[in-house]
Amino acid sequence: MNFEHSGDPFVDATMFKVIVQNILSNAVKHSQERGDITIQTSNLNEWVTITITDQGRGMTKEKIRSINSREVSSNSLQYKEELNLGLGIDTCLALLDLNLGKLNIYSAVGAGSTFEVLLPAAK
Repeated sequence: MNFEHSGDPFVDATMFKVIVQNILSNAVKHSQERGDITIQTSNLNEWVTITITDQGRGMTKEKIRSINSREVSSNSLQYKEELNLGLGIDTCLALLDLNLGKLNIYSAVGAGSTFEVLLPAAK
């Protein structure tokens, strides 16, 4: 696991920990054994960005749309363990809303996923 750090977000520390742990947990769970997971941070204008990238199995565009619209349906789950993905990410989205943050997801089946957490920068 690689970690690069730049800047501090303005966020509740406990909520930040839950957000990062949920995304990292999913990255580990859906990655191949010994697959790389990269964590990077950057400052862009008034935002701190935390990017977590894995080399897991990836997600379809439909799955990403479902996550972004906060739809959780046991009938639409391709894999049993994805139920945890949907609820964990839904928790992240709720906590990000409370901290005025955003989540961008980039993924393709077989190519892994990138989760980009944007939080207001501390002043």
